Amino acid sequence: MKLLTFKGGIHPPYRKEYSNTKALEKAQAPKIVYIPLQQHIGAPAKPIVEVGDEVKFGQKIGEQQGFVSCNVHSSVSGKVIAIEQHEVPGGSAQCVVIENDFKEELHESVQPKGQLEDLEQRRYSRYHKRGRNSRYGWSYIP
Repeated sequence: MKLLTFKGGIHPPYRKEYSNTKALEKAQAPKIVYIPLQQHIGAPAKPIVEVGDEVKFGQKIGEQQGFVSCNVHSSVSGKVIAIEQHEVPGGSAQCVVIENDFKEELHESVQPKGQLEDLEQRRYSRYHKRGRNSRYGWSYIP
């Protein structure tokens, strides 16, 4: 059976007049952010912040639990207003709910490591493991 391929991608010639002359716009971040503590197929992270805490962008808000788990970090700066169950894609999960202050203050633990291309494989793996990154929505083992 021959597999279909899309060499060079798909380039539909129609309906581009609605967007090809428009400038890019920065999307506004939401006022309230719900960050699930389970973003993968493994064990959910344990919340390490409490209601009322001020958090910064990139700050760890969930600690990995078990072998197949990963840390969870804040994607905004602001105030934790709840830690509770919410509907998420695929069901329900405990979420850290943050009221965004729109300051985008970086947490002091977020430090540039240089250009990705310049990192040795060992160092890159160590940084990645420390972050224990997960791609929410995929069957991804951290």
